[in-house]
Amino acid sequence: MVKCTSKTNENREILPIFLDVEPEDVKLKTDLYSQALSKHQEKYSTEVESWKKALIEVDEIKGWNLKKDQGQGDLICSIIQTLAVKMKLAYENVTEHLVGVEDRAEAVIKMLDLGFDSVRFLGIHGMGGVGKTTLAKVVFNTVSSSFDGCCFLGDIQESSKGNNGLVNLKNKCYPCFLILIPSKKLIT
Repeated sequence: MVKCTSKTNENREILPIFLDVEPEDVKLKTDLYSQALSKHQEKYSTEVESWKKALIEVDEIKGWNLKKDQGQGDLICSIIQTLAVKMKLAYENVTEHLVGVEDRAEAVIKMLDLGFDSVRFLGIHGMGGVGKTTLAKVVFNTVSSSFDGCCFLGDIQESSKGNNGLVNLKNKCYPCFLILIPSKKLIT
């Protein structure tokens, strides 16, 4: 894994989860891995050295440590939230240098009045091709970090046409809702 993430230019990263081991074990400061690696040293010396380097490198990465007496539910929720944020940041890509969108986006955000914890509905309407979806996407990208769960569905009119159109839209939302933690704010 370490070799794959270091060779590629893509945004790949390792998120270590220490399950029933201590970070000290991975640093090779205890006998847990040290003895096992010593047994393999004679036969696979080149590989063992790369394994040692990889273990030490992975230990430098901030991760999660699950101890035997700890519940896994909270850990899983924490991992899912971290992954959701990382995936959302990778997904939020609106064309840069859009002309005239900032002022309109600010006006929409002001209308949403996000300082209050109540439900808001806002419709954006107009002729086709005037930038309704683009405006909605800019607003979404601006405010979505304020929410624990969010989902952007663009081109709803076209997507909802035909057989199972609304079902297909609903299915696009499911991955967004799978990452939600109860009692958190949601934006769709």
